[in-house]
Amino acid sequence: MFKVLAASTLISSALAHGVISYIDVAQGFTGPQPQESADSPIWTAGIDPVTDAYSPDMFCGPDSHTNNQMASIGAGSAMTIYWEETQGTNWPHNTGPIITYLAACNGDCANMDAGSAQWFKIDQQAFSNGQWVQATLLNGAGYQVTIPSDLAAGNYLMRTEIIALHNSYPEFYPRCSSWTITGGGSNSYSSEATGSFPGSYSPSDAGLSQSGSGIYNVQSTSDYSFPGPELITVGQGGSDSNNSAQPANNVNAQVSDQADSDERSSNDNDNTDDNDNNDDSDNGDSYAYSSQEEDTQSSSSTEDATAAAQPTESANDQEQETTSEAPAPTSTSESSSVSPAPTSTSSTESAPTTSCSSTQYANEDECESKWTECNNNYVPGEEYTCQTEFSQCRGQSVQRRLLSNQKMMIKRVKRSEHLKRHFRH
Repeated sequence: MFKVLAASTLISSALAHGVISYIDVAQGFTGPQPQESADSPIWTAGIDPVTDAYSPDMFCGPDSHTNNQMASIGAGSAMTIYWEETQGTNWPHNTGPIITYLAACNGDCANMDAGSAQWFKIDQQAFSNGQWVQATLLNGAGYQVTIPSDLAAGNYLMRTEIIALHNSYPEFYPRCSSWTITGGGSNSYSSEATGSFPGSYSPSDAGLSQSGSGIYNVQSTSDYSFPGPELITVGQGGSDSNNSAQPANNVNAQVSDQADSDERSSNDNDNTDDNDNNDDSDNGDSYAYSSQEEDTQSSSSTEDATAAAQPTESANDQEQETTSEAPAPTSTSESSSVSPAPTSTSSTESAPTTSCSSTQYANEDECESKWTECNNNYVPGEEYTCQTEFSQCRGQSVQRRLLSNQKMMIKRVKRSEHLKRHFRH
């Protein structure tokens, strides 16, 4: 399904572009490919960077448009965002910050535009473990963004942005997604610094004018000046009432399209089946439907639901080549804010061979244990591989989730075919 370009790191930086590939909020949402529409809260946009800070494309990316889909997330919840260059190819750049904003929609987020959106900054990331957080995306990792725990419930547009600074001019990659935020918070952050896009950035801003050779003098987050409005302080800002904020109980993302509820239920069942790690082959494996689902489909039918063969998954091996965009990072004691996990483009046929590596489909606790062990055993002067191995470990859970999503889609098609056969009879 995915085509891996093994020599992606050799492509000229002038030709390297990208989009959001996946957002994980317990339930995952796949980003639409450029110029395509999809049932996703992630807006469709072109892959090209924006190079003019005053361009209208600074709103949500080139030729951006909503897919008329909302998803919900609880205040105080975290999401992990993954990027790719093209379908199946990891993000190509390694230098520059990642910044995330929210703007209240005051109704339908599909009606938002550059003139109406007032953005407040909820997250900004530069360095972690001695390297740009953006550099971890080269290996398929993601970065984590947390919704303010006291944020007032409502519809919000999220704008997450990678700024690539390896060229003599900044490359902006803004992408948007639509969310209904739930919970008992009352903070609107209306008194916090807000900005508009275009309008919040200028090429003369300290964090942008360093683009090119000057950026390599920046070696830590404290050395870098983030562009745009100030980062909000959770617990401060405009409030609609004096109620104290409580994190939402429901931290899982829910697609608002109720027509797909059976699809989500099937996906949840797949995710809890820890023994189902193999793809169905072309030998005609059948899917068994629950009695409740069969009764819904046809109360008079006693026919067992069977499905045609599911295509086997084809996992392509992807070369991990070293990027030449920035100097090699050094290990530091800075705490990691990265939420790593490679997407389904990585091969899962073999486990890493080092003592710090994880087993296939390891859970998060095992990955944390391996991370601690690797750092405790690290000897200065040796190659630092803990971050890469931690990313690979966490990546297995995302890999399984992606495979389950693909199976779920095939099951949905088979159910539709099964219904058609009932109607014909």
